[in-house]
Amino acid sequence: DGSHRYSQAVRYSQPWAYWRLGELAGVPMSEQPADGWRVSDALSVRNVGDASVPAGPGRVAVYEPGVAFYLPGPRGAGLQSEGRGNRAVQFAGGRVRAARQGLPADYSVECWVWNGYPNSDRAVTGYFFSRGPAGDAEVAGDHLGIGGNYQGAGHDGRLILFNGNAANGLLAGRTVLSPRTWHHVVFARRGDRVTVWLDGAEAPEIDGELAATFGDGDELFLGGRSDGLYGLEGRLDEFAVYDRVLTGAEVRTHYQAAQAEHGEQINERVPRPDSEPVSPQQSLSMIEVREGYEVQLVAAEPLVVDPVAIDWGLDGRLWVAEMADYPSGMDGNGQAGGRIRVLRDTDGDGQYDTGKVFLENVAFPNGVLAWGQGVLVTAAPEIFYAADTDGDGVADIRQTLFLGFLEGNQQLRVNGLRWGLDGWVYCASGSHHPGYGADSRIASLRTGKVVEIGSRDFRFRPDTGEIEPQSGPSQFGRNRDAWGNWFGEQNSFPLWHYVLEDGAIRRNPNFAAPNPRQLLTESNPRVWPAAVAEKRYHSFEQSGRFTSACSGMVYLDELLFDGQVQHAFTCEPFSNLVQHNRLIEEGATFRLERDPGEADAKTDFFASQDRWCRPVMVRTGPEGGLWVVDMYRYMIEHPHWLPQEGQDELRPFFRAGDDRGRIYRLVPKGAQVKPPASLVGLGLSNPGISDADLVGHLESSNGWVRDVAQRLLVQRNAAGSWPLLRQLLSSGRRPTARLHALCTLAEQRQLKAEDVRAGLLDPHEGVRRWAVRLGGEAGLLDSHAALLRSLADDPGLKVRLELATAAGQLRSELSAEILSQLLLGTNDGWVHAGVLSSLNSGNAVLVAAAVAERGAGQELEALGQQAVALGADEQAAELLLRAASEVGVEAGLRQRELLVGMLQRLLRDAGRLERLCELRSGLREALQAALDRAAKEAVGELPASNRPLAVRLLLLDADLEGRRSVIERLLSPQTEAALQVLVIQGLAGRGFDGTAELLLSRWNSLTPAVRREAFQAVAGRRAWIERLVGSMEAGEISAGEVDAAQRQRLLAGAEAGLKGRIESLFAAGGGDRRAALEAAQPVLKLQGSGERGAAVFAKRCAACHRQNGVGHEVGPNLASLTSREPALLLNAILDPSVAVEAKYLNFVAVTESGRSVAGMLTTETATGLTFVAAEGKTETLLRAEIEELRSTGKSLMPEGLEKELSQQDLADVIEFVRGLGKG
Repeated sequence: DGSHRYSQAVRYSQPWAYWRLGELAGVPMSEQPADGWRVSDALSVRNVGDASVPAGPGRVAVYEPGVAFYLPGPRGAGLQSEGRGNRAVQFAGGRVRAARQGLPADYSVECWVWNGYPNSDRAVTGYFFSRGPAGDAEVAGDHLGIGGNYQGAGHDGRLILFNGNAANGLLAGRTVLSPRTWHHVVFARRGDRVTVWLDGAEAPEIDGELAATFGDGDELFLGGRSDGLYGLEGRLDEFAVYDRVLTGAEVRTHYQAAQAEHGEQINERVPRPDSEPVSPQQSLSMIEVREGYEVQLVAAEPLVVDPVAIDWGLDGRLWVAEMADYPSGMDGNGQAGGRIRVLRDTDGDGQYDTGKVFLENVAFPNGVLAWGQGVLVTAAPEIFYAADTDGDGVADIRQTLFLGFLEGNQQLRVNGLRWGLDGWVYCASGSHHPGYGADSRIASLRTGKVVEIGSRDFRFRPDTGEIEPQSGPSQFGRNRDAWGNWFGEQNSFPLWHYVLEDGAIRRNPNFAAPNPRQLLTESNPRVWPAAVAEKRYHSFEQSGRFTSACSGMVYLDELLFDGQVQHAFTCEPFSNLVQHNRLIEEGATFRLERDPGEADAKTDFFASQDRWCRPVMVRTGPEGGLWVVDMYRYMIEHPHWLPQEGQDELRPFFRAGDDRGRIYRLVPKGAQVKPPASLVGLGLSNPGISDADLVGHLESSNGWVRDVAQRLLVQRNAAGSWPLLRQLLSSGRRPTARLHALCTLAEQRQLKAEDVRAGLLDPHEGVRRWAVRLGGEAGLLDSHAALLRSLADDPGLKVRLELATAAGQLRSELSAEILSQLLLGTNDGWVHAGVLSSLNSGNAVLVAAAVAERGAGQELEALGQQAVALGADEQAAELLLRAASEVGVEAGLRQRELLVGMLQRLLRDAGRLERLCELRSGLREALQAALDRAAKEAVGELPASNRPLAVRLLLLDADLEGRRSVIERLLSPQTEAALQVLVIQGLAGRGFDGTAELLLSRWNSLTPAVRREAFQAVAGRRAWIERLVGSMEAGEISAGEVDAAQRQRLLAGAEAGLKGRIESLFAAGGGDRRAALEAAQPVLKLQGSGERGAAVFAKRCAACHRQNGVGHEVGPNLASLTSREPALLLNAILDPSVAVEAKYLNFVAVTESGRSVAGMLTTETATGLTFVAAEGKTETLLRAEIEELRSTGKSLMPEGLEKELSQQDLADVIEFVRGLGKG
């Protein structure tokens, strides 16, 4: 046969041998010439018995009698050579025999097969490939064929793979191959793992384990079995053998080439990876680790494939979640193919040597936790429990516990499964930004309840079915340290700390909490890879920085480090590394810093030169080693995130490496470390282990051992353990042991007041903190009032924060005293947030009154709002009268701040204000006097110690129309700009009907800064936008002075009927992006100046980007751009929404009062949403006041910048951006 597209594809994959089977007769049969590829010589093949035809230097093969030649072969545009059709050989009792010398144990075969025999007429319809010893009665080897009617097994017409009579293993396919039709078949073996693909399908036809039984000297047979039984009655064509395992991507590429038109050379259309996968041992040698440590290989393919998560059983077995269906399912369309596998180390050498698939066909499993007699698994849309009850190592129970998790992108799914000190299991939601999956409602199949989780993380109890939201979201991994601090991450942020817990936040629906997490790094911090940077395809990320951060965790032992400081690790699979940082205590939270021991290192703690190495999870092992899970894929980024160019280029490699996987552990060099198999020696898997031994394990330095011991003690809840735990609590050597003793007693429901006291007096702040928490939950804190007062001044701010959130559970007077003390004595925003979350109907007014009496600026406005929202009418009226009546300078300022807060809340309920005035004599008059005084202070008629505060109070007058003259004076050019802005913000917040008229009539007298605020105010209410548009249409406001961001804001808030008028005003502006880009192409020919570009940046870009100390950090860090090609930068500037990351999408929220707020949604809590807009301006809305929330589908970065920037400006700013981040 001549060359055609299919043969070109096969040659491009460099086969070990390739027999075209297109001869006119049996002499000679030729192996495909090897121009430019690995098989170096052509060969001649002789007929059996024809000694006159010499064998060539290539792969020797012979035809046996019973083979016919030059029959029609498979059809397809890519199988036809120029000017001729395709030809094949037909087998009628004969075979082709080939020497196997040099073919390794891991190999592949590929061919086209045509069966001419009925599928059900004999035991096996026909074998068409065999590898084994000729004539062997036991038929050891690999035998691939088409099944028949043997024992009625249902294999008729289906592909079968048999490994001989002794092993007697057989795997069968699903699809019936109709006789007299051509099929493309590829068989691959790696160790005991075998895969068979049929007709280019993405999902394998056969995928399982079958022991390899062939020997070193065995032969290959085409068209029949090694013993001659059940030969193929049919045809074969284009038979290729490979000395490696073909990938699914290559198989599909070959099949697609058979359908393609003849033309361009196949090696230009079927790409090869830019690097080849290497063996586990070779990849191990390519890993660089910190000096003084060594990396050990504990498992690799075929024992484990596609690992993404691990956990250890009590007996030392390793549970592995294998996401074989990544990225898009076995068929490219979501078909489940994940596995749960169990590995054993039978000889205790630290390497796993046996494994078994526990459960198959799981949809994208990404989390495992050994539990009971089985395992908990996260696999959206469910979390389930699977167990083996008959001891065969395979799950026979699969019970769904929770259902309803988001099935979006495979990288954005529920995951985690980490034991908490409180006895709950914690999970990450998988969301990559607040709001993703905001509608998620999770059903507990045990309780029958449905819980709104939204995009937050959550915790659950497997045995009871309870489930609760937690602060979040985290993307892949939610892990804690030894003291119960929880951490998460997102692709661009390697670690953050959840400072405020959702349970505390959601107690008080009137408190709009701040973002509950503390970022511990900047966006996209630097990494130090060992591998050559691979090509990238999209913006905001680049090699050399975190872009795929996952599995951020805190090390939980003392084997690797001395234990004086906590150590954090985060995987960065795109850059083939795991980064290490020190986690330093900093008040109520932490900070990250690079370990001084690595300050001069050229690579991170674990960094591989093998670009297929993909660390996706890192954990502390039961023996103290640092375990690294390597999925080992050519491509780790999900295709969903790639632009079309990247998808097209990488499509053949979406699943490359899906037959591989490795697991490593790092230990100190030369350390004698016991392997996990030694866990049996701890006795944890022994049901007869004593209470004393379990309690003793709480003294372990290892977090996993402590957690398991605690879990077993809680499950057992034996009375004999209680005194042992109390003894450990009072005299345990390690503070972590005392902490676990306290938590175990609480989970056993055995916590007593004296236990809480012991914890409150503990020398370690971590124990004191948990004593506060657990004592509050158990209602045992009120009896320790003196201790609580001292803890309000505790040197540890984490203790104070815990006290702030627990104090809401105390009796009202003590609660108010503690909360007031915390506010007055602690200058920390996290502690203040904890206090506000603890306010309730019994303490809010008391706290507000106490703080207003003794301290200024300590959340007084917030306290005023809470006092009105939560307090009874009589209490609120008394507090309001006191605040309105105070005229002393210092006391008056404190009371005025409180008064502002109270009136802000009361304006939302005018009826309530009227009731309060009726309840308390003199209140109405006192309020009027306070407002009159504020008006005079605002315009300077009376001296004011705080004029802005007077302005803010004035604008809370219920009768703003009556204050119109004062407001007009405040909006005059004689008033400083900051006060004018304050007035505009107050008017907009009130929704005062005259606002639009007041501002638009004074437009020409407003300075640029004030004018911008005025525009935002008028554009922020739908009722005012038409008046603004009218002014623009009348020429009172020039459309040219409205910048791109303001235009986008205006369109986002307008009613549908107004949008056409607005677009016509800016028709010369935003317009069609394609046209704008085409018109701007001359920019690419201009010489830009980075110096001038810096000035353009400061003027036009700094509202959302911060570079070199200039601007606001709203949008991405431009120093981490993917590419600095001028054409790509021009596209990004003029068409910013074409490939916007979800976290930079613009949202619009409309309140019940009609005001709209626009910006990026940065925080979602149980009670509120936080938005950030240009210049870093943030605003938090309570959920209760939001009437509508929608995404614009566009980037916060505005379109239409070409109307504000000249083409030279564009060239200059492009040159400026190109220079960022160099060096």
